This record gives sequence, structure tokens and C-alpha cells, in this order.
Amino acid sequence: MIWSSVRRKSAYAPVQWVAALVGLLFLGSGVSKFYQMLFTLTQTPMTSQITVTLVLAIVPIILGFLTLRIAFVSGGTLTVKTRVYFFILGLVALFAWAGLLVGPALAVISSILPSRTQTPPK
Repeated sequence: MIWSSVRRKSAYAPVQWVAALVGLLFLGSGVSKFYQMLFTLTQTPMTSQITVTLVLAIVPIILGFLTLRIAFVSGGTLTVKTRVYFFILGLVALFAWAGLLVGPALAVISSILPSRTQTPPK
């Protein structure tokens, strides 16, 4: 993100930085659950309940990719639709235990953050 900002000669909006952090928190919690599942499977027999754990591990990863995609496709300007997406992603992540508790809270906060603090340098 930093390197692409240097190449583009424009700074990212604060909401994009917050959304990137949220997306990485979601991805991290999903990967952590997936790793814990694989570690447990090395010591216990595989049963049909693995599907529940797979869903609980895949949902945060999907939420992370969606958050990162929405953050960087928006270009730092938030429309009402983008703000609603961030709010919904925060609520879904809260119930999916994605991103600890910080990730969903920051997703909801990013839905009310200003788009840009100043005009980007030319």
C-alpha cells in the first residue's frame, strides 16, 4: 500500500488505511482459525464437524478480501453505498468472530469516517 502510494504520487485517504487494517485483521483471524483447525486435525480423527470449522475459517477470509476490495476500488471517496457495505461487513464480522473485536468496530467506524481530509497533491 505504501509503495503503490509512492508510485501513484497521491496519498491514500484515512478511510482506506482503516479499511486496509480491518481487512488484514479479518484475514488474519481467518488464517489463524484455519491453522488451528489443521493443527487439531493432526492430533484427532477427522469427523463431519470439520465443515463447521471450515465455514468459521472461510467467512473471515472472504470478509477480509471484500473489505480490501471495497477500500481500494472506492479510491478514497465514500458513497452512501460504500458506507453501508462497511457497516454491514462490520456487523457480519462481529457475528462471525472475524478480526477479534477491533476489526468489526473499525469497519463500523470506517463507515462514518470522512472520505478525504484534504485534496490530494498534484
